[in-house]
Amino acid sequence: MTANPLPELARRLTAVALAAVHPERLVRDELARRGERFAAVVALGKAASAFARGVRQVPAALDPAARRLLLRPHSTLALLDPLWEEGSGGHPTADLGSLAAGERLERWLACLPEGRPLLVLVSGGASACVELPAPGLELEDLAATQQALLASGLPIPAVNAVRKHLSALAAAPCVPRPAGRRASLPCSSRTCRGTTRPPSAPARSPPTLRPTPRRSRRSPAWRCRRACAGTSRRASGARWPRR
Repeated sequence: MTANPLPELARRLTAVALAAVHPERLVRDELARRGERFAAVVALGKAASAFARGVRQVPAALDPAARRLLLRPHSTLALLDPLWEEGSGGHPTADLGSLAAGERLERWLACLPEGRPLLVLVSGGASACVELPAPGLELEDLAATQQALLASGLPIPAVNAVRKHLSALAAAPCVPRPAGRRASLPCSSRTCRGTTRPPSAPARSPPTLRPTPRRSRRSPAWRCRRACAGTSRRASGARWPRR
């Protein structure tokens, strides 16, 4: 009886597909293609160590004294490279390590040299392992809301709609780029490139949270329930009653 070749073919195709999108390979090939040189690099999320290994394979991409920062979830493999400063935080919910990583990232960005290019590598899980609560909130608020959202079954856009009100980092649309500094952002799925601000242009201040309506300042649990109810209402075509 002839064995069915389809399972073996599926395994081989899966291996080829995973190898084609491996973050280490993507970063290595993209940096080699660009031929650019960076004064600092930061790698965040579950693929941070793989990103860093890709950077190491292109020595010409970094200045000899380039600053290197890697922040990853506790459960992922460490890099263990003395040239890289490394930290870890919780995932899928934030913990004390996540807050320490968020504070370290803020200080690290504030000390970068002016007018030099910055390489930012971001992957999934970064929003949990690198975190700072919004003003007036504590770590317990973030953890309780994240657990409730994970258990709710809501789609990612609805989850992020709630989380952005609780996180000082999630509210920021991008890494702050002062005058004359350029940031290139190779991601695990595609490559995004930052823009260069002319030296004469005014520096951009770090993004801040905008004042929110009174009802948005209620407890995180209330926001979670509101998001869940809002998703159900939108699916049925109902609207919130006006007061």
